[in-house]
Amino acid sequence: MNARLTTLCCLILLAGALRAETPLERTLPCGARVAVAGSGASRIFAVHVLLRNRSAAEPAGREGLVDLAHRFLGEGSARRNRSEMTLALNAIGAQLKTVDSPMIPFDDYYSVPDYSWVRFQVIDTYRQEGLRLLAEILFEPRLDAENLQRAQAALLGVQGRREKDPRAVGQEQLYGLLFASPWMSRPIYGTRASVGAITLEDVRTFWPAYFSAANMIWTVSTNRPATETMDEVAALLAGCRPAEPTAAAAAVPATGQQRTLVLKSRQGYLWAGHAFPVAAADWPALEVLVAMFSEQLTFELRERQGLAYSLGAGLGAADGGRLATVTVSMGTRQANLDGATAGIREQMDRFARAEITPRQLEKKVNRLKGQILMRNFPALNRSYFMALGMLQGRPPDYYRQRLDRLGAVSLDDLRRVRQTYFRPDLFAWSRVE
Repeated sequence: MNARLTTLCCLILLAGALRAETPLERTLPCGARVAVAGSGASRIFAVHVLLRNRSAAEPAGREGLVDLAHRFLGEGSARRNRSEMTLALNAIGAQLKTVDSPMIPFDDYYSVPDYSWVRFQVIDTYRQEGLRLLAEILFEPRLDAENLQRAQAALLGVQGRREKDPRAVGQEQLYGLLFASPWMSRPIYGTRASVGAITLEDVRTFWPAYFSAANMIWTVSTNRPATETMDEVAALLAGCRPAEPTAAAAAVPATGQQRTLVLKSRQGYLWAGHAFPVAAADWPALEVLVAMFSEQLTFELRERQGLAYSLGAGLGAADGGRLATVTVSMGTRQANLDGATAGIREQMDRFARAEITPRQLEKKVNRLKGQILMRNFPALNRSYFMALGMLQGRPPDYYRQRLDRLGAVSLDDLRRVRQTYFRPDLFAWSRVE
């Protein structure tokens, strides 16, 4: 009873924090879009910078250029060398993250073709120093041969690990099957050939457009008043020249295809997915539907049949939220791949016909609400979700509005969305042996 009461109190506090203040949004003269959620309870000053059109902006034959460029960030600036930059960040206790950590499993969950990102947080006492330092890192990079060599070596190391990872290989294959648009199927981390071909001149030529303020969405979570912080960010970016953001390219979904790659690893991996246009009003019901499907998959194939090490279905967005992607991923023994494929197909067919009860809907909505509240608790996560909403043409507080939208989903909504979008016959399949 005490544990339940504690959990309830935490959820109430979290809900109150999420609803504290409507974010302030503004487009600055330099073209940057900025949103600030102020008057929060945390003293963490959290900034998320989203850079648009990641893969579409990369020149042909230079795939991986964005990830490589991000590895220059924090490695010194035009004013400071690498050691001096590290000392400056440490002096204010700032945390800077510019690429995925290879040491954290599944840390690549938001490394996608649509955008790249920079995450920065510091205690509120040092917010102004932190903002100035972040601007220096982004707009005054140290683009020299030493940093290029270091970045290429690090990125080639990432590629070496991913080449042996059946999950990563299968996921990359799946993107190539889901979309007919070439930029959507480019490898995020490039290839050994493309990364090796990148020169310092390539980085210097690419930087001004991609890392221009006009190509950025700045989102901030803070305990300071939103208007005050907005003025601070606007003053910081006032010196940036107005520029056109990188050109966006539409993502075109492809019909179901299949591909097998022989990796000769101990573990096999299956990916299945479907990309399709979705009406804005259907997102909440689709989110509930995919969560229900994932729960059924996990229970039947992992818990009951023991076919999977890891298993789940997920809902993603592409092309600024115009397209939805439903994906299924499953890690299993090589000997289980045929049975696992048949099992996933069987569960898809069963789910397409299954009766959904009011109790199932209520439980799933409540669980999703709890997950949203917990994920939005860290200030940096709130900044990230604000940026993602803005990228998808939604208000910066859309991910707080999800609580009400999910609560309004009805059984009729689920049935209609399932009939419209859940098409097992259109899924693409990627298999890694």
